Amino acid sequence: MRQQFGNPEVTRVWKCGNMLTATSKIATKLQPALGQVSRQMSVISGPPQVKISPVEKAIHGVVIAVGMMAIPAWVLVNIKNYRAHE
Repeated sequence: MRQQFGNPEVTRVWKCGNMLTATSKIATKLQPALGQVSRQMSVISGPPQVKISPVEKAIHGVVIAVGMMAIPAWVLVNIKNYRAHE
């Protein structure tokens, strides 16, 4: 028989605790069946494995800058049109 508490909040938390325990038990049993997914990471410091040329870096920088400034520039160019509609 389940233990009854005077406060319904405490009963609800107690039931959630049982659900979390059941979920963790199920997950533990399913883990070997699902297989282990491992990520390969390294903590090696040093020069980059793939070098990017300064020209490519400059091109990417320009593309990012234009992408960030396109909408604000469009709004500033057309601010008179936006104010005319009010």
